[in-house]
Amino acid sequence: MHPRNRNESVGFGENPSGHSEVMKTTSSHIASIRRAATAVTAVLVLTSCATYPTTTGDSPGTNLEIDGVKIRYAHLEAPEDPDGWETGDDVPLYVWLHNSSGEPRTLTGASSPIASKVTLSEGAFPVDLPTMEWAQLERGAPHLVLHDIEEQVRGAEFVTVTLEFASGRTAVMDVEAVDPNPDPPQLPTSDTDG
Repeated sequence: MHPRNRNESVGFGENPSGHSEVMKTTSSHIASIRRAATAVTAVLVLTSCATYPTTTGDSPGTNLEIDGVKIRYAHLEAPEDPDGWETGDDVPLYVWLHNSSGEPRTLTGASSPIASKVTLSEGAFPVDLPTMEWAQLERGAPHLVLHDIEEQVRGAEFVTVTLEFASGRTAVMDVEAVDPNPDPPQLPTSDTDG
């Protein structure tokens, strides 16, 4: 045993240095808690640095990014009929695209396993995506249309859609048939948002 002064605490056993094992365990736990707190803080700081489109209300849709193109609010128009979109119907698909790659990008086409073809409601592919700009393919503007669907689609159901880009990259996503937002999303306030 090592001599100890009366101010030292006594633990459940001593190691060769005369320090309590309880104190080591407590120090180990405190170090673990500090590491966890540091990790959580780092995640919160990084998350707060991310930028997203500014929206009003709840915006419908699937969001993802591929090859520097941000895909936002991708959704099918919800059917007015409770039985859904019927076989043979043409179904509007709305999506916003933001090219944040720093180089021009081009949407060259789209497809869906439940549609005979996917086209633009006005005009034809390709859709040029200049850098740091939005292409809003939405109601009241040129948008995508799934033609002659081969199966019924009810509100809140998902359909697989593939967007094709000139780079050869494709974005495969499941999009939901949802009611259009009465308050459409607002454009970001700066070129870096989105």
